[in-house]
Amino acid sequence: MPRQWIARILTILWMFTGVVFVAFYTTQLTVTLTVQQIRGAINGPDDLPGKWVATLTSSTGADCLREHKAQVQEVSLADEMYQTLLDKKVDAVLLGAASLRYYAAHEGKGRVSRQ
Repeated sequence: MPRQWIARILTILWMFTGVVFVAFYTTQLTVTLTVQQIRGAINGPDDLPGKWVATLTSSTGADCLREHKAQVQEVSLADEMYQTLLDKKVDAVLLGAASLRYYAAHEGKGRVSRQ
């Protein structure tokens, strides 16, 4: 430990600075790893090629999914679509935003995520 008071103050400040930098690094690493765990396999149109996606029969969504080279499973009812997702027969569903939000907030709460 330094003997002069100015050197002691600088040493203490330097120790606190080191602790802050280590804490900051640890926080950033934790956030990065957590976000990677939370994000799903499909986060946008670029993630669709090769993924199975359910949508309503003869919808414009089916055409869009085919353009993005997704594997399309067409179903006739929204309830059937949600069940295929819960049974893990498909990776995602494509439906109107309002319907998906309602399902994610009510029947699918805790079982599905809206991306």
